[in-house]
Amino acid sequence: MLEILLYEQRVEAADSRLCEGLEQLRRLVPAQPNDSSGDAGVDGCEFSWADPEAAFTRIVQALSVSDEQLRRPLFEGLVSTGSAEPLFAVGAVAAYAETLPETGATVAASAQPEWGVDGIVAELTRLLLTDRQTSKIINPALIVADQLIEQGALLAAAPDSWIPLYRATQRVAFKLRAPLRLSLCLKLYGSLALVSEELSRLAVGSLLAHMAHPVLRIRQTAADHLFSALCIHGVVDVGDDGDEIGRLVSETEWAQESAGVKDARAQLTALVRPRLAQDRN
Repeated sequence: MLEILLYEQRVEAADSRLCEGLEQLRRLVPAQPNDSSGDAGVDGCEFSWADPEAAFTRIVQALSVSDEQLRRPLFEGLVSTGSAEPLFAVGAVAAYAETLPETGATVAASAQPEWGVDGIVAELTRLLLTDRQTSKIINPALIVADQLIEQGALLAAAPDSWIPLYRATQRVAFKLRAPLRLSLCLKLYGSLALVSEELSRLAVGSLLAHMAHPVLRIRQTAADHLFSALCIHGVVDVGDDGDEIGRLVSETEWAQESAGVKDARAQLTALVRPRLAQDRN
């Protein structure tokens, strides 16, 4: 991926800032594993394509490049590996996030990062909003976003940066209804529910809505994440109804179509929906 980006693209006619950014990356990443013509030994870290640890370090450093036209394809390339190698993509972005100053920390203007945690959330949102229905980037973007939240790598993001990510996930779930993609959306809802009270209400509402989905295994997946959000993590205060909600979610055979399932869904909705409205008020 980096080799193609750095050495096979022709950018002579591109913005001069992009050319400068590419030159910076070329000094970090040599064209060949044994190429020592660049500054591959800076910061005491010698780059080698055959050395995964060193390569990983250099890729993390590359994410800090200031030019958006360079960083976007690099980030998209990383995220696109999320379906096959999520640990690599998530690890690289999480490692970059760890290099950023803590929220509220006093940092000199010259040391301010060009791209912070809010930017990562915004970029993941952009990838989810692509109009390419057959795009290979949407599923890995869902996977990477979910795992970054689970790891706590994005929790420093500003509260107003999360709602667009939730809305983008909601749009994917509504427009692109392939079962695997929808299952990934439901999992991301479950992770978003842990971020804030507002997201808890929104995500639980979305999970509850999918309890009536016509695909039975989607219904069961929604029930699993709803149980985790309400009964394990307690993201919404359900008061004295907690035991009954837990029983309905865990004991109902959601992967079946029967009168009992419909009754359980009606009872569950009647118990949970008013709690979500209370939290909003």
